[in-house]
Amino acid sequence: MGDAARIKRIAPPGFLIGRSVHSVEEALAVTGNGAVDYLVFGSVFETRSKPGREAAGLHALDAVSTSTTVPVLAVGGISASRAGAVARAGASGIAAIGLFADAPVEAMQGIVAQITSAFDTPEPLP
Repeated sequence: MGDAARIKRIAPPGFLIGRSVHSVEEALAVTGNGAVDYLVFGSVFETRSKPGREAAGLHALDAVSTSTTVPVLAVGGISASRAGAVARAGASGIAAIGLFADAPVEAMQGIVAQITSAFDTPEPLP
């Protein structure tokens, strides 16, 4: 039994368990037993928090998102202007640090609205 399955057995109702993955193979391996509620995939774009790491890209995000029914959150170099492309690549949402840490508090509501709008109306990748 994997770590996620052990945690799922003792976690209170409603507790969500996520796993970070970097490939379709990893996504399939960790979602097979139903213990994982969501995945975090990345780095989708180059990011300052992982200098020198090659970005996986939108097509890799699409491959992971379509390989499983578990929601996939995109991470790594996420910006409000990239949210539409991330949504079109099949992500269910985003996880971001720099996007929010670097923005002024007054801009937060607009950033969240822009990202929400991008996920409300995604079209598939070409």
